[in-house]
Amino acid sequence: TGITEPIEFAFMFVAPVLYGLHAVLTGISAFVTISLGIRDGFTFSAGAIDYLINLPIATNPLLLLIVGVVFAVIYYFSFVFIIRALDVPTPGREPEPVEEFGEVAPAPVGA
Repeated sequence: TGITEPIEFAFMFVAPVLYGLHAVLTGISAFVTISLGIRDGFTFSAGAIDYLINLPIATNPLLLLIVGVVFAVIYYFSFVFIIRALDVPTPGREPEPVEEFGEVAPAPVGA
């Protein structure tokens, strides 16, 4: 639970292709949950606290956890595929900088 906008904006500008895929997968997951008759309200961020507060009045709330795990797997493999296929420059995948070293000066005598 919390505010995700800073992460979303960073995500959008760092990897817009992945952000587009995220938008599509989010829409598909909403369609799947509605099709399965899952109804679970939220007040602020749709996080764990909202899930637990609304658990008594939700419809098929445990099925939402299963859908979440399935979509986590779909997200992982589709992101890995797109990152590798399009060589998306994500943080941590940059090439290591090669440092050039000059000649090493001898250590001073008596130091």
